[in-house]
Amino acid sequence: MPKFTDTRESGFETLIVKWLVEHNGYEEGNNADYNKDYAIDETRLFRFLNESQYEQMEKLGVFHSEQKKRQFLNRLQGEIAKRGIIDVFCETASTCTRQAL
Repeated sequence: MPKFTDTRESGFETLIVKWLVEHNGYEEGNNADYNKDYAIDETRLFRFLNESQYEQMEKLGVFHSEQKKRQFLNRLQGEIAKRGIIDVFCETASTCTRQAL
């Protein structure tokens, strides 16, 4: 029996996500992790920050208080709006250079 291709947009999206996960090491997120108020995947953001900048995050108290977490997200949102996401994240990433962009 012939195998049919899903030619709808959702089928194309599924193929792209599957390829990125299987071949490029991407991690597929889920809707429950997405914070609509800040337009960010909180689970992955805070996992990354905990793994890469644990001491700084501890100093800020972000993992110990919802208020501190909201303050951090508000500041992050403001900095991204003002400077752009690449500038905000490249400022602290040692491997990110303007030439690489």
